[in-house]
Amino acid sequence: MENDDLDEKLRNVYYNTANGGAYLSAEKIYQTLKTSRDGNVPSVYKIRKWMEKIDDYNLQKPVKRRIKRVKIIVSEPYEQYDADLMDVSNIQKYNNKTRFLLVVIDIFTRFLWIYPLKNKFGKTVADAFEKIFKHGKIPLKVSTDAGTEFKNKDLKRVFKKYDIYHHVYLNSDSSKASIAERVNLTFRRMMFRYFTKHRTYSYLNVLQNLVASYNATPHRSLNNTAPKDVNEKNKYDLWAYMYIKTPPKEKRIREKKETLKVQRKRGKQFHFKINDMVRLSHLKKPFQRAYQQQWTSEIFKIYRRFLIHGKIFYKVQDFLDKEVVGNFNYTELQRVKKGG
Repeated sequence: MENDDLDEKLRNVYYNTANGGAYLSAEKIYQTLKTSRDGNVPSVYKIRKWMEKIDDYNLQKPVKRRIKRVKIIVSEPYEQYDADLMDVSNIQKYNNKTRFLLVVIDIFTRFLWIYPLKNKFGKTVADAFEKIFKHGKIPLKVSTDAGTEFKNKDLKRVFKKYDIYHHVYLNSDSSKASIAERVNLTFRRMMFRYFTKHRTYSYLNVLQNLVASYNATPHRSLNNTAPKDVNEKNKYDLWAYMYIKTPPKEKRIREKKETLKVQRKRGKQFHFKINDMVRLSHLKKPFQRAYQQQWTSEIFKIYRRFLIHGKIFYKVQDFLDKEVVGNFNYTELQRVKKGG
């Protein structure tokens, strides 16, 4: 595929909120193209290489951190919703004084609803839930944290009206609204990539387009089925895929041994070459939010790479050849391309 054709094809997915994959990862773009039955689908590797030059993607790319999460098991679609509030008060002046977004996701289908709120009073949140229940399916159960925006008489009245059990996560609960909080992070990144691309903090006019794009994007936990495409015919196969079809223990052990064998044979692999252009991960600051810029706007170049106690590290410098103090491992660096 020619570079110009590839660029046009990928831009038509990444920047088009009318379809799945908009402002999401290389894997999501690949699955969106694959399910569209376009005969010439570029590999994930090619899409990743293309995304190295897309500032609005790589400035918001999440820094890798491994977190163990508790798996929540449900029996069918619309059995349990997870809900959370997304705080967007720092950009309220661009969005008609909208200070919060109510984020509600169905745990089985991963179908998403988002409603803008000007405050988080009980009545405001209850009215938003009422709209969701009127236009969507009514769940058996809704899970939230213990915030007063969810524990109040107005929302209690709505849940009672629809015969919904309200499950409240305790602060010590490791599964606390884990799915809603995760989709919060994903959606924040979508929004801020949109902001970076369009040089604006206004989103109300495209909010539901972004939500629709998320719901049209193939989801890994659903065997690459989009949330909007989960139905009565495929729900049993999807349930089996999510909760039953895991590799047998012996197969997992064998695969792990094979992986370790290959890694030993290859030895330590450098992720970056000398003179590769990279961004640096911002150090975590108190109260820093994951949707804010995760990587430096300034671009640096690698001028040295070496091992310390078997671990690979890199030295970087700016384009005036001034060294940046410190050693960096590969998770703190992100390769970028400029131009071309």
